[in-house]
Amino acid sequence: MGSSSTNYYFRVWGWMILFFCSVFSGTAQCNVNDPYDKIISGYHASVAIKSTGEYSIWGANMAPSGLVGQLNPLEINGTNYSGISGTIYKAGIGGTNTGASIDQAAVLTSTGLFAWGAVGSLFSPSLTTSAGVAQITPPTGSSPIGLPIGLEPQDVKMLFAVYRTLVLLSKAGDVYVLGYLSGALDGNGAVQGTTGMNSWQRVKIDATTYLTGVKNVRGQSARANYNAFVAETNDGKMYTWGASTFLGDGTGPAYRSYATEMTLPDDVKTKGIKMIGVTGGITGGSSYNTYYVLSNSGNLYAMGDNKNYQCGAFTRDLVHLNWVQAQKSSAPNDFLTNVIFVTVQEHSNSVPAASAITKAGDLYSWGYNARNMLGRPIENASYDPGLAGGFNQGTDKALFAEMGGHTLLYVKEGSSKFCYVGHRINGSMGDGTSFDAKEPIFNCDQTPTIDLCGAVPNVSDSTTSTINASPKIIKANNKDYSTIFVQLKDFKGNNLKGNGGLVTISSTLGTVSAVVNNNDGTYTAILTGGITAGTAIISFTINGSNAVQKDSVTILPYLWPGEIASDQSLCYPAKPSPLTSKTDAYGVPRPITYVWQASTDNISFTQIPGATAKTYTPPLSKTVYYYRRGARSSLDSLEFTNAVVIRTEEIAGGKLTGTGTFCGDKNSQPMKLSGHIGTIAKWQSADTPDFLVGVADIANTDSSYTATNLPNTKYFRAVITQPVCGTAYSSGTVVVINPIPVITFVPNPAEVVRWSSLTITASGADRYAWSPRYGLSAVDKAVVIANPIKTTTYSIKGTNNTGCNSTTSLTVTVLSAGTLDTDGDGIYDEDEENPLKYKPDCDGDGIENRLDPDPCPFFEPQGISPNGDGKNDVLVFEGLLTKPIPNHISIFDRVGSLVYETDNYQNNWAGETSKGTSLFEKTGSVPDGTYYYILDFYDKRPTVKNFVYVLRNIKK
Repeated sequence: MGSSSTNYYFRVWGWMILFFCSVFSGTAQCNVNDPYDKIISGYHASVAIKSTGEYSIWGANMAPSGLVGQLNPLEINGTNYSGISGTIYKAGIGGTNTGASIDQAAVLTSTGLFAWGAVGSLFSPSLTTSAGVAQITPPTGSSPIGLPIGLEPQDVKMLFAVYRTLVLLSKAGDVYVLGYLSGALDGNGAVQGTTGMNSWQRVKIDATTYLTGVKNVRGQSARANYNAFVAETNDGKMYTWGASTFLGDGTGPAYRSYATEMTLPDDVKTKGIKMIGVTGGITGGSSYNTYYVLSNSGNLYAMGDNKNYQCGAFTRDLVHLNWVQAQKSSAPNDFLTNVIFVTVQEHSNSVPAASAITKAGDLYSWGYNARNMLGRPIENASYDPGLAGGFNQGTDKALFAEMGGHTLLYVKEGSSKFCYVGHRINGSMGDGTSFDAKEPIFNCDQTPTIDLCGAVPNVSDSTTSTINASPKIIKANNKDYSTIFVQLKDFKGNNLKGNGGLVTISSTLGTVSAVVNNNDGTYTAILTGGITAGTAIISFTINGSNAVQKDSVTILPYLWPGEIASDQSLCYPAKPSPLTSKTDAYGVPRPITYVWQASTDNISFTQIPGATAKTYTPPLSKTVYYYRRGARSSLDSLEFTNAVVIRTEEIAGGKLTGTGTFCGDKNSQPMKLSGHIGTIAKWQSADTPDFLVGVADIANTDSSYTATNLPNTKYFRAVITQPVCGTAYSSGTVVVINPIPVITFVPNPAEVVRWSSLTITASGADRYAWSPRYGLSAVDKAVVIANPIKTTTYSIKGTNNTGCNSTTSLTVTVLSAGTLDTDGDGIYDEDEENPLKYKPDCDGDGIENRLDPDPCPFFEPQGISPNGDGKNDVLVFEGLLTKPIPNHISIFDRVGSLVYETDNYQNNWAGETSKGTSLFEKTGSVPDGTYYYILDFYDKRPTVKNFVYVLRNIKK
C-alpha cells in the first residue's frame, strides 16, 4: 500500500472480516463483507439473504408446491416450506430458460440438501422427482445426508448452482461437484463426450492431485459441450475446467476435465483478485463461455466469447483469446475504472450478460439484452457497456447487483427495495403479481421492501459523519500506528445503526490499511506512521462523496538505529570478525551515542561494558551469541538495530574402537564411534592405514558398525561433517585378517610297500599335529617317516605363527610286498605269523625252517640290566622290529599297578615309567625288582605274557 496519496476503500461486502448477524436458531449468516450471493437469480426466480441471516425467495416455481410462482418474498424455513429440517446454511437457484418449469431451488441445512421447483433443472431426476420440497436422495458414495464424505454442512463456504450442476466449496478450500450434464465439470479427468457422474466429485488438477486452497468458485453451464467453471485460490491464482474453456494465454477454446491454471493480466498479478465470474448462454448465438476478473486496482478484464459484446471492450472480435480491459466508451483507452463490483449471468443457461458498479455507484450493463434485461432500449440486441435505463447517474448509487437469466436486480443506497429490469412473470419481481410483462427500465417503486443483507436503507450525511484517530501522536518508525474510527450519521446527527455502504479513508502521510465495515454504522482502519515525519491529515468518503470532517495525527521524527553486519558462522577456534556499521543511526538532528548488547537467546540482552563505538569485535566463544547496537540521543530513547548472530561451531572426528584379528574370511567385528562432534556422513574402509589404497565408502551414518566377511585386513574410520567446519575423520581401527594355512604334502598321493618306510614332507604351516600315531616316526614334525603295514588315513592339523589353523588329511596307501618267500615254506614273508620264521634257519640248528619240526620260538626275555653298559640295557623282543606288527605293551609291578605302556613297542624300555602313571613319577624309573608285561598283537599273533626282572647292579 504505497504512497501517502493512495486511497483505500471498502465495500459493504468486502473481504476483511465476517460479521455474524443475530438470527434465530436455524438460519444462515449475513456477511456484508462477502461480495457474492447476497441475491441469487435464476431465469425468473431469486433468493436473497437478509440482514438477519434468513433467506427469502420469490419467483417462478418457488412456491412451496414448486408448481407455481411465489409472488412475494417468502422466508425459507420449516414452517413455510414444510419438509425442510435442520439449521439452514446456504441457498441457491439453478435452471434452464425454456418450458413451463424453469428454475429449481436448493437449500443446504444441517440435515442435508433439499430441493423444489422445476424437476431436472438443477438436480438429476434420479435424486429427486418432486416439484415440492423434498430432501434429495443421497448420491452414490455420499454421506447419509447426501454430502461428500467428510464434509459437514457447517463447513460449506459457498453453494453455487448452475444448469444441472451444483458446486460446494468447503471452508478448507476444496471443491466438490454434483452434476449430470457434462463430465468435464466434474473436474476429475472425464473423457470428452461423457456426462456428469451424478455423484460428488472432488476437483483435481491432474489424475493424482486435488485442487486445494480455493477461495471462490463460479461458472456457467449452457449445454453439455458449452460450460466452464473457474476458481480463485488463496495464493492469487485462477484455475478453470469445463467443455469450452480458455486460459487467457492466446490459445483457443478447449475441453479440460482437470482444473488448469490460467494466465492473468499483469495488473491482477500485482494487485490481486477482487471478484471473478463466467457467463454464457444458448440464446444470442454465443458458442463459448466468457471469463471475468476484477482487479483490486478497480480494473475489470474479460476474455473468451464476444459475439454479444460481452467482453465489454467495445470490439467486434468474435473471440478474445487474451484478456481485454472493459471500457465505458469506444474512445481509445477510455477504460471502465474504479470498478468495485461485477455480476454476470451464471445460474441459468440463457444468455451471456454482465454488469459492473463503480466506486461512484454508477451501474453499467452489457451483453445480450434479452427481454430488455440490461435496461437497454432494443430488446434482444447486443450492447457494449453503458448505463441502464432508469438508473440516474449522480443521484442513484448502486451498492450491489445480480444478473439473472432474464432480469437484472440492483440495490441502491437509501432504499429498502431492490430495483428490477427485464422480463417480469410469475412473481419474478416479488411484487405480489404474476403479470407477464417487460420492465424496459429499472422499476424501483413496485418491488417489495426487504431487509437485504448489505443494503443501506438510511443515507449517511457527509457533513455530520465523524472521523477520529487514536493516538494522536506516533513515531515515523514504520511500526507505530493509530486506529482510525469513522461514525456515520444522518443529516440530523444521529448515529447510523446498520450498514452504511462504502467508506474510504486516506491520509497525507503514512499508510492506511483496508477499511473494516463493522455493519453497525462504524468503520475502522489502521494508520501506520511510515518513515516520514510530519502531520498526517486523515479524510474519508462515504459512498463516493467527500466527508467534511477530518482528523490529524502527528508523526514524530524517529531515531533510526541503522543496521549492523553481519551474521557469522565460525569453526572453533576461528576468531569472529568485527561487527561493522552497515548503516549509521539517523533520523534526528542531535548527537547520537552507541552501546552494544549481547544475548544468548535473542530475547534477554545485556549491555557490553566499554562497547560504545559504531563497530564491535566480539570475543572468541563456543556459545552462540546475538549482538545488537543501540543508538540514542539526549531526547530520544534507546533504539536498537537488528540482531546479528555469531555461531561458533565445532567438529571432532572422535575415537573409533573395535580392533579385531580373525582367521580367514568368516569374520564379524563390531566397531563403535565415540567423542565425535558433527554429523556422521559415512564410514570408510581402506587397505592401508593412510587410507590411500583401496578406499571404499560405507553408507553408514550410525555411531556403530559391524564389518563382516572381510577377505583381507581392512582399516576403518568414520567421516564427520559440519556445514561450517567441513570434514573431520575419526581415529582409525583395523581388522586383521590372517590367512588360514593351506597344507600340502610331498609326496601326494603317498604310497609305501609293506614293511618299507616313506618320508613325507608337509608344508604350508609352522606347526603340525599328526594323528593317529601309528606307523609314524613323529607326530609334531613337518617331516615324518611313515611305515604302516596297512593303508592308513592321517589327520594333520597345521597351525601358523598367527594362530590360524586348518585340518586336512592324507592317506598313506600300503602296497603289497609281492610274492617273496624267504624261508620257502610256501607262505609269503608278509603273511608269516612269526616275523622271524621267514629266515631260512631261524633257530640256527642247521635245519631249514620249512623242514624244521620245531620252528623258531618267539623269544620272551625275562631280565634286563639298565645300567648303561650297553649290555642287556633294554627289553628286547627278537624279530619284533624286523616285521612290525601293530602291538601294545603294558608293564605292571607285582601288585598290578601299571608302570609303563606304549603302542608299537620299539624294543627300547629301560625301566622308565610312562608319563601319566602315578608310580615312581618323582624318579621317572622303576626300582629293581620283578615286573610283568603283556605284549598284545591285536589278534595278529598270540599275545606274549611273561615276567621281567630289572637288576641294575650286576657283579662281574
